[in-house]
Amino acid sequence: MDPIRIIIHESRSMTHGQRHRVTLEDGTELGWYRFPLYDAARALQERGVDPDRTLTTRWVGSPYDNFMPAKIGHLARWTISERHSGDSTRERWHPRPVLEGKSS
Repeated sequence: MDPIRIIIHESRSMTHGQRHRVTLEDGTELGWYRFPLYDAARALQERGVDPDRTLTTRWVGSPYDNFMPAKIGHLARWTISERHSGDSTRERWHPRPVLEGKSS
């Protein structure tokens, strides 16, 4: 089975960093994400996509994918942590606790 391909579009500067607009290859909107690969993998899992399906990314207008496809379930477990020093590292993703009285 072919990998699911997400398309990364323009970015926007927001309060907590850059966000990229992400769609599926057919144009279906997924959302605006700081880390499109990992965030989109979680969004696809929430939509019921099989975690064993593979996922890859492509910048809008590019004729090739950015990397070798990987399983959605594996990608959904990760995020990028940005350090005060300016370095970034991949680390395990943990959902943020929902604060009482706050809606998401």
